[in-house]
Amino acid sequence: MKFLAIPMAAALLCGGVLSPVAAQEKTTNAFDDLKRSGSVQERDSPMRRAASPAQMDTLMNTVPEQGYFCFAEDRLNPVRRTDSLPAVWMARTPGERTAFVGAAAPGEFYTWQIALYGPSFPLDNVQLRFSDLRNTDSKAVIPADSIRCFNLGGTDLRGRRFTERVDVPQGKVQSLWCGAAIPADLPAGTYAGAVTVRPEGRGATRIPVALTVTGDPLPDGGTGEGWRMARLRWLDSQTGVGETPTAPYVPVTVSADAVGWLGGTFRLGASGLPAAIATHYDTQNRLDPATENAVLAAPVRFVVETADGKTDVFSARNIRLAKVSGGRAEWSAAGTNGDLRIEVSGFMEFDGFADLNIRVAAQKNTAVEDIRLEVPYTAYASRYIMGLGRRGGFRHAEEADISVVEETFTWDTTKHQDALWMGNVNAGLNLKFKDPSNYERPLVNIYYGLGRLRMPESWGNGGKGGIRIADRDDGSVLVTAFSGPRTLTKGETLDFGVEMLVTPVKPLDMEHHVTERFYHSNSDLSDSYIPAAKAAGANFINIHHKKEIYPYINYPYFDENVADFKAFADRAAKEGVGTRVYYTTRELTVKVPEIWALRSLG
Repeated sequence: MKFLAIPMAAALLCGGVLSPVAAQEKTTNAFDDLKRSGSVQERDSPMRRAASPAQMDTLMNTVPEQGYFCFAEDRLNPVRRTDSLPAVWMARTPGERTAFVGAAAPGEFYTWQIALYGPSFPLDNVQLRFSDLRNTDSKAVIPADSIRCFNLGGTDLRGRRFTERVDVPQGKVQSLWCGAAIPADLPAGTYAGAVTVRPEGRGATRIPVALTVTGDPLPDGGTGEGWRMARLRWLDSQTGVGETPTAPYVPVTVSADAVGWLGGTFRLGASGLPAAIATHYDTQNRLDPATENAVLAAPVRFVVETADGKTDVFSARNIRLAKVSGGRAEWSAAGTNGDLRIEVSGFMEFDGFADLNIRVAAQKNTAVEDIRLEVPYTAYASRYIMGLGRRGGFRHAEEADISVVEETFTWDTTKHQDALWMGNVNAGLNLKFKDPSNYERPLVNIYYGLGRLRMPESWGNGGKGGIRIADRDDGSVLVTAFSGPRTLTKGETLDFGVEMLVTPVKPLDMEHHVTERFYHSNSDLSDSYIPAAKAAGANFINIHHKKEIYPYINYPYFDENVADFKAFADRAAKEGVGTRVYYTTRELTVKVPEIWALRSLG
């Protein structure tokens, strides 16, 4: 089922809660609405209208002593263009440009912008320093450590702090988005301080900041109203970050050489690579501790074949394996293969996912014929295959009209192919090969051309590497990731990374599997969803975008339709029907208030 990429529901743009009848009368066809109104009506934004050449000439007569401009700007006027200054800034005096005045509510996460423009030189490694914002009457303070700039760093998807370098090319405009967490119990009044802007090697610019705090506290920090841009703090959210396994998973266990998790055991060999992997599921995908399904026919091997024909199978010393939390175990090992030093590091998580990296460092110039990883699957765990251009199905000729003895895959970045899965219903292993030094997750579907797979320098070796899948006489199947001939110079390092996911990932929940039924509708109007879902025997309704209660792609928070969406969910709940919202962040509508702030992050 396909939906419009940028749907619009004109009735909701007027605000208010629409009844089902009113929705039918007023909601327009999204295609017609798009044709009539244009995609985003950007030309109507004053921040889109560029300053004229004459205005720029006038501005250049007021270049600050530091040689660059700073423009303090309200959150309601996001900087949209990087190639020109807005005409509305031209009427401001130098003092007005470099001072910010705003009004915030107690408890609000308050946001604003500082835009930089260097007409004669680039601004490199820009830094901001915030002072406390103080009220001279009450002596109350908005502390400097509660203020931050999103462009300069934050919290990543794993909950780790990071910093980001910001460089502004000559003649370009860069908006820096700042946010201050206003204490909920802060006394009313005006709080004054400053932000100091300092590009590397350039003079600093001090921007006075005055925030008037007044009104009732905002219990949600302002996230309930999109125009406040308070949702930007979600970029640093710690929600969902943790080391505690989620149900039905249990904490990992660690013995001398093995990691156990719900439904499986992962035993390490002398190389720091898996020597045995087994799952504990019966043929109905139910947990059975007495069942042991072997995934590997033999230990995984990391092999270095030198140019003189010598073949060395890596074996490490001093393997260190430890449980670091209930959700994760980590290990490391190191050793040498001739003139190569090899270090193995890995971790395994509570759901059967393991990530390994094999770092090869040349201690002197070394010519090799091949560096490869060999993963032998049991005959039982290689009944089905999928990936590397193969559709899911049987692997062996006796189960299907496919005659396969050996296949070889070579790296081709025009295709999103870097992984394969082989297995049976209750025992399998997914392998994904990557080079951690240059890996970036590719974009998917129609966007792949804009963000293709990067050929791994280690495995790919300029197109010499590949993956070979070969049947063996004992019925097992050997997967070999090879990299081909190369010469490593002294001090050169290569990272051979491989992700492993053991399947099944958890027991099959038959009760939910057979009792939960989902209803989808292609209608733009929601008034028929509940009766239609019930008539079809469904007990959940999936709400996709391009609906009058959810008009814009992947943005269910659009202020004008939140009340409608909530009213629908409440009605469905009274009828015993659950509501699920289709929501990803792969595509976002320009109706997202934060879209320009997100774009400023690069």
